[in-house]
Amino acid sequence: MVIHLAKFIIINIQGEATPPLKENKMTKESRVDVMYVYERIQDILDCKDLDNMSYVASRFSDELAENYKVDTGRKIGQDLED
Repeated sequence: MVIHLAKFIIINIQGEATPPLKENKMTKESRVDVMYVYERIQDILDCKDLDNMSYVASRFSDELAENYKVDTGRKIGQDLED
């Protein structure tokens, strides 16, 4: 599940609200559900061999990159370089 939010407030472990960073130049952000990411990582770690693990991790990376592009309209690799 992908959560699409243009603006958000982070709640830290103490329950204090933290506004989004001002220096963030992105006009639209991309977020993913933590439980979904955890489950996908568990799938990767449960792979029987390294080849399969690499394949499943690569597909998950592709999925995240595609979701980022859908959410923001930009390629994640270009934003990582900035």
